[in-house]
Amino acid sequence: FKQKTAYEMPKWLEFRRVLFRSRKRRMTIDTFIKNNPQGVYYVLVRGHALAVTEGILVDNSNRLKRRVIDAWKISNPKP
Repeated sequence: FKQKTAYEMPKWLEFRRVLFRSRKRRMTIDTFIKNNPQGVYYVLVRGHALAVTEGILVDNSNRLKRRVIDAWKISNPKP
């Protein structure tokens, strides 16, 4: 097994930032899902990352009140 660098990995994912810039009032995961019911998203919360796929939270916890720091839409989720 040879570990690959990011430059050697396949380039089949396209990311687009989707979240606001305001740091005063961040939306919760619950609100993010309601505002973005379609698509696949990579979401950052404090100390953690998770996915939202077609309005469903893909994570090992169900804490929907966490504040979203940043999010990206994956525009081509197929290999």
